Amino acid sequence: MNQFNGKNLIMFLIVLGLLACGSSELSNYDQVDRAGRPLLQLALIRDNERLIEWNEVTPNRDVGVLGEKIRTEIADNWESYAASAAASGYTPIPVEAVLEGFLPDVLRIDTAVTSGFNADSVTTENGYLMFTGGRLLSDDVGDIMLSYLLNSDATPGNSVTDNVSFSGAGGSSDLQGHSQTTTTFPFLAPPQ
Repeated sequence: MNQFNGKNLIMFLIVLGLLACGSSELSNYDQVDRAGRPLLQLALIRDNERLIEWNEVTPNRDVGVLGEKIRTEIADNWESYAASAAASGYTPIPVEAVLEGFLPDVLRIDTAVTSGFNADSVTTENGYLMFTGGRLLSDDVGDIMLSYLLNSDATPGNSVTDNVSFSGAGGSSDLQGHSQTTTTFPFLAPPQ
């Protein structure tokens, strides 16, 4: 069994199956993580207690009392990152674009558009970008988020990289950092 801190990591597949069948028998489970926008929580919520709070609540609570504490922390931390990025020659997006385009922290999926993390977007009422293309398994979400946040680059090519890719360095699957995934749902790599 795949376990982490006593929790079954495969449980999300079971929950998805229950939801797809219309079951409401989900009250006995604790939410311990969420990652609609992975870099958002990893880089911009630095207080560990606040991060735990963030991960334990559903995105509809990104507004309200907890939401205001989180938004303040994200804004303060973003201002610091943005100043460093600007000093290094990048063109970071304004803090308002981070807050409006990425909160609540959900993966937005518009099935009427091309799939991919930055394949499609809409403009918010204040003129900021919001990605709406969902996510492909092979999307390099880290590079896409870094390129957009730090360099205002939302194009499919990435101007900022974390040097970790889905396909591995130079396209070599030997350097992937993860086992090769399957081509059918649930797309998990075979156990090692």
